[in-house]
Amino acid sequence: MNNKILIFGSMALDTIETPFGKRANILGGSATHAAISASYFTTPIIVSVVGEDFPDEHVQLLKKNKINIKNLQRKKGKTFAWEARYGNNPNEREVLATYENVLRDYSPLLLPEHQKIKYVFLANNSPASQTILLDQLKSVKLVVWDTMTFWIERYIDQILKILPRVDVALFNDSEAMHFSKETNLIKAGKKILSKGVKKGVVIKKGEHGSFLFTHSFTMHLPAYPIEEVKDPTGAGDSFAGGFIGFLAKTGEVSDKSLKKAMAYGTIMASLTVEEFGADRFKKLEKKDIRKRFFELKKIIGF
Repeated sequence: MNNKILIFGSMALDTIETPFGKRANILGGSATHAAISASYFTTPIIVSVVGEDFPDEHVQLLKKNKINIKNLQRKKGKTFAWEARYGNNPNEREVLATYENVLRDYSPLLLPEHQKIKYVFLANNSPASQTILLDQLKSVKLVVWDTMTFWIERYIDQILKILPRVDVALFNDSEAMHFSKETNLIKAGKKILSKGVKKGVVIKKGEHGSFLFTHSFTMHLPAYPIEEVKDPTGAGDSFAGGFIGFLAKTGEVSDKSLKKAMAYGTIMASLTVEEFGADRFKKLEKKDIRKRFFELKKIIGF
């Protein structure tokens, strides 16, 4: 079926340091990682903004992956930039700097041709801007939504208004516990689901896998085992891209398809962390994804 996906989030120039080295001004951002991941399943449409300094080589990578950038604005100024350092534990990072730049005053405005897209991923962004985008959609079928602790701490009331408009809400474990005020992830997932989310809540636990809570079942999926995590940045967004990408490709949102979407999200996240930024996807083929999918099936089989 291959339905297109609208992806709203940040595009960034990241400077990342890990035990495997340091890279400056590499392609990053929540919308970027999600769109590249989703592009292996269907056609993503990025809704975002970049500055005059955004390198053409990054644009060419997006075009190579057949990502629609008609709704990508280029404004006078510098692109959103982010700097972080990871130690030996990939689940812990130190954010060194965040420069909002052109993202500070950006408000999404959809082209008329994109207002009827049925599949939407609201990547990490302010609840106000996510609401502005939601209000422009005319025939949405599936909304997958993400956030972070920064927004939870400051705009909890706005988030509570968004959740009933969301089909699947994504959290990492610390965000879920912070939002729900529960220390047990099972209780946290069910409590978030009770806030009006239509279909399910996903709680990601990095190398420890992820949970899916729906109104009819709870599922835990282990992470795909990786020997070397070179750069964890963007893993959650790549998970989201694989998750909604698979659902848009099939055009089905059922218990069975949600379980498979979890698997594909897990696989895309595992691929992302093997290289810095989006480098892993410069040489990734669809057969690599299929191979890892069947390997994951073997891992969780009895």
